[in-house]
Amino acid sequence: MKSVTAAQEVIYFTTCISRMMGGESGEQFMEVCKRADISVIIPKGIGGDCCGQLYSSKGFTTAFKETANANIQKLWTTSAEGKIPVILDVTSCTQTVKTYRNYLTDENKIRYDKMHFVDVIDFVADSVIPRLKITQLKDKIVFHPVCSVTKMGSMPKLQAIGKACAVRADYPVFAGCCGMAGERFLLSRPDFIGHAQRGE
Repeated sequence: MKSVTAAQEVIYFTTCISRMMGGESGEQFMEVCKRADISVIIPKGIGGDCCGQLYSSKGFTTAFKETANANIQKLWTTSAEGKIPVILDVTSCTQTVKTYRNYLTDENKIRYDKMHFVDVIDFVADSVIPRLKITQLKDKIVFHPVCSVTKMGSMPKLQAIGKACAVRADYPVFAGCCGMAGERFLLSRPDFIGHAQRGE
């Protein structure tokens, strides 16, 4: 299978948290890939799919197994049987997909082993940035790396993206786990936001 760096075509698995926060169409991702001359495929029906982290983190093993197997079955066909890399746009979802194998049917384990799942940070750092000529840098940007970024060892590549896009890229010294375990908490609990704003 060709390397992701050399890939001219990728599959974009839009995660549910991104879709809930207005990224369902993936316009920004699509635009950046277009500028990098990389073709993007969005799987049909992706708007109703998720990686399954929400089930896994709460111990709903049966639901997680069903989700994992359904995703592999769908992506196997979309990826031309593993020939096209699958990009996930949230690192915690990428980490979840990396745990799929033990929950798959024997048939899907064979498929899974032939597929290539790539986190958006790795994809942008390795495959997109080298193809772009960035001339207008931001003065300053701040990244808040989720805990999965640290667990997967992706901080150096996140920093490389920051340096490529801004004169100064900062990272909170005490950035850590948000504690949500896959739950879209802030959007699903407006009462929590109200309490937080009032300092309660």
